[in-house]
Amino acid sequence: MKKAICLVRVSTTEQNTESQRKEVIANANADGFKGKDLLIIEDKESGYCLKEDERNGLNAMKEAIEDPSNDIKCVYAWELSRIARRLSILISIKEYLETKNINLKTKKEGISIFDNDGKKNSFADLIFANLGSFAEMERN
Repeated sequence: MKKAICLVRVSTTEQNTESQRKEVIANANADGFKGKDLLIIEDKESGYCLKEDERNGLNAMKEAIEDPSNDIKCVYAWELSRIARRLSILISIKEYLETKNINLKTKKEGISIFDNDGKKNSFADLIFANLGSFAEMERN
């Protein structure tokens, strides 16, 4: 059974994930992923201060992808800055997903690293670099 991951992150314990979670799930539902097809990974942690291997949400995402009982086809996030606010981490995650042939889709920017035919989106690298830089600058 093909599955998708909904990756939801806020930066502080005071912030609420509810609206972000609903939007990301709706985005996955629109692509046909529903109920047991969805793995929801929610975290309240810094997208900037922590290194990639210190991020619980990203580690949980990778564990789910590496689990042979899951057939992960796509990771959904609200926006790129919800994945990370460091360009180096964003690029690392994008490359990791590309090697696994797993798409990444964001709701806010409408980014997808693969097109509907499964081919690499030629603009994804440029978009990631630009928006990732903005996310990092915004944090700084």
